[in-house]
Amino acid sequence: MGDLHDVFDEMVRESPKSGMSFDSAERLYEAYNLFAKEQGFCAVCRSISSSSKYVVMSCDRFGKLDYKKHTKKTDCRAHINAIRRDSGKWEVSTVHLDHNHELDPNMSALMAGHRSLPMSVKRQLEANDIAGVPICKSVRLAQVQAGGPRNLGANARDCRNYINERRRLRLGEGDAHAIHKLFRTLQGQDARFFHLMDIDEDFRLPSVMWIHPRSIAAYQDFHDVVSFDTTYLINQYQMPLATVVGVNHHHQSILLGCALLAREHAESFKWFFSNWVEAIGGVHPTAILTDQCESIGVTESFLLS
Repeated sequence: MGDLHDVFDEMVRESPKSGMSFDSAERLYEAYNLFAKEQGFCAVCRSISSSSKYVVMSCDRFGKLDYKKHTKKTDCRAHINAIRRDSGKWEVSTVHLDHNHELDPNMSALMAGHRSLPMSVKRQLEANDIAGVPICKSVRLAQVQAGGPRNLGANARDCRNYINERRRLRLGEGDAHAIHKLFRTLQGQDARFFHLMDIDEDFRLPSVMWIHPRSIAAYQDFHDVVSFDTTYLINQYQMPLATVVGVNHHHQSILLGCALLAREHAESFKWFFSNWVEAIGGVHPTAILTDQCESIGVTESFLLS
């Protein structure tokens, strides 16, 4: 493991080089993003092959420049390519370091890809919110305790978004019990009814999923192409409803699974997909249609593997 740490540190201190090897694509991205922070840009995982053998990571300013939309895209070509070898390790194959825009390391802390709230700050923000402290005062207190806004690791909007997210996940008395009772009733009517609830140690309900027995049976015959989509509902928690939909031989849509997720986030999608594939018999779809959410795109490689 020492050699791997040396390679990681070398990329962060100096620059990516062809031949560098990492245990996983996640570890490679972590190193490339830290290198990006030192240089003054943000890194994104731009694409990954359906066979999970190739990956492209680039500057977040890749993409065509569009003056009408006023985006930050500059058609920057800085990127790295990596390939997964038979050993399972990811090896950097191609490196392009030249950017077509200025880099400012002093601004890295304010870039979206490098902002994050420490766990201690998250706990304090939520504790203050439960105690009734106004959001503006809670955020200002966190900034003061960190020694200033630049030292917090995130901006005021990040703090507000976190507080609002935790409010959505905070269950009212008996809510989780009511959902579980409903699922137990449905399972009593048909033992093949599948449901799964992800309740954390604070009795919050980050995610819940369910699959009707008829959906499981239909999937065995109609699993070639499925569509995965998320839609926000007007409800108390504003949690996105995720659905998997297929098409039968009559060209009719068939529901193959549902979930309420904490948010449109890669970890939430991975949790749903892994359990959904297991529940429907371990058979992966041949193709999947998704929307433009990058988190779904990254997770799609898992579903098709």
